[in-house]
Amino acid sequence: MASSSDLAELIDRYAEREGLIEETALPRVMLVKSTRRTEPIHSMQSAAVCIIASGRKRVMLGQDVFTYDPEQYLIASVDLPLVGEVIEATPEEPYLCFVLKLDPAMLARCWSSSASSEAAPRKTGPALSLGKVSPELLDAAVRLMRLLETPADIRRSPRSRNARSFTGSCAAGRPKSSARSRSPTGVSARSTARSTGSSAIFASRSRWMRCAPRRA
Repeated sequence: MASSSDLAELIDRYAEREGLIEETALPRVMLVKSTRRTEPIHSMQSAAVCIIASGRKRVMLGQDVFTYDPEQYLIASVDLPLVGEVIEATPEEPYLCFVLKLDPAMLARCWSSSASSEAAPRKTGPALSLGKVSPELLDAAVRLMRLLETPADIRRSPRSRNARSFTGSCAAGRPKSSARSRSPTGVSARSTARSTGSSAIFASRSRWMRCAPRRA
């Protein structure tokens, strides 16, 4: 199984500058790098799974505060207005984060696919949650990042195939803490989000990568 240091090495290699790298060769994958602590920054967080490989970050949603590091991942199931700050980072050990953006269709496939499984969520989840980073979750993130080393594999994998691979059963830890809030549209996030879908996304993506074509 991969380790946080493996993920940190890959992020550091492909994040050629500080800040948010919004576009990579991998669809929906973004990278974040900072060699110093930051001031609180207001932003609109899109639906995504965030895994820190090095450093620590604090995120605030209204009165709720979430602090996470390589031991926990953050998942936002809907777009949310957040305040975030990097609270642990140095030039020697920078803050490094892997971000996988989600979309409603992707989440719907996960929910539908997992509905009949024993690991399926039993109730609607919160808009923002922290969950324990499992070995499977970390391994899948590292496998995704390593595809950057073989761009031909990315080009040979249609987006539709990737989407179908996101419909596996839940394999990683459930979120541990959460915030129930309203989305910018005023629709209750509790009625629209199931944060445990991230486990299905990564578990199935990992299975797809094990079967992905390799360059001869």
